[in-house]
Amino acid sequence: MKFLFALMAIPVFLCAQAGILPDVFGEAEMVKVYNNGQEIVMSEEAQEKFDELFIESISGSRQMPAFAVAIHKLTMEDFKQGYWVKFDYGKKMNASGMPFDQLLIHVQKDVSGINVIRGNNGKFDGRCYYLDLEENLDKIYDFLVNIEALPSGEIKFEVEKSEEPEVEIVEEEEDDDDEDLEASNIPSVNKDKDNENKVIQQDVSEKRDAKEALFEAVSQFNEEE
Repeated sequence: MKFLFALMAIPVFLCAQAGILPDVFGEAEMVKVYNNGQEIVMSEEAQEKFDELFIESISGSRQMPAFAVAIHKLTMEDFKQGYWVKFDYGKKMNASGMPFDQLLIHVQKDVSGINVIRGNNGKFDGRCYYLDLEENLDKIYDFLVNIEALPSGEIKFEVEKSEEPEVEIVEEEEDDDDEDLEASNIPSVNKDKDNENKVIQQDVSEKRDAKEALFEAVSQFNEEE
């Protein structure tokens, strides 16, 4: 028995020193974060901060033999609770002799090691990887909680509000001379009507004088005959 345990210690030591799995995370084509089964939409700044924290958290981690075996149905039930990170590679990968095209991690607080669940063709089944962490995932967890507290996963930036200058409205007093000038420029309707009446009266008066002159001329002609 002691000899058997001694033989097992050799591959364990080699896997721990090789650190194959931590290097694979950086080769993912897409990284998505979920909370209770729903994807968290992060801004570009938030995504960069998350990547920075993740690299920091797994730095110095050691890949160890995992005894956990994932069952897809149970994994999907657990996926609906808590924070999860999915790494999508878009092609078949292989680490430590185990194939995968996706990796799934459950982000929890106060843990010193994590099971990395392998995904193949949309199903998460089979043996898992195990990472022994230098510290924990607390920073990532707290970061995701803060992101969830803000709409659309945006990072909050405090901006000092500048006070808007007060605008004083000054009303200009109207000048009486200007009012008189404007009034003088307005044509008088009554004045035009008076002028029109005078022209008509003058025309009637001229016609009456001409008629009287004609009548006198006719009368004078009859008297002479």
